[in-house]
Amino acid sequence: SGTQLTLQLSLDEQASGSAGCNTFNSSATLDGNSITFGPIATTRMICDQPDGVMDQESAYLAALQGTAGYAITGNQMEFTDENQNVQVRFETKDDF
Repeated sequence: SGTQLTLQLSLDEQASGSAGCNTFNSSATLDGNSITFGPIATTRMICDQPDGVMDQESAYLAALQGTAGYAITGNQMEFTDENQNVQVRFETKDDF
């Protein structure tokens, strides 16, 4: 609560967004239903509010790095690891 995690993917294979405290950018390579992220660069702020935001940020960025595939259903996009375990689930107001 009190933070917003975002991800924006561009057609030139770039990814950027907010990890709750810091912003980040990376390459993002799509191939069929596979997606992989390159090294993730972040700003280096330290946030102490809300409680746990830095742990949340670490978990989010690690989940992106562990992503191997994706699936889109309606207004949800799920990133999965190589074993098909959901790493991150995104939701929009409209269908993708």
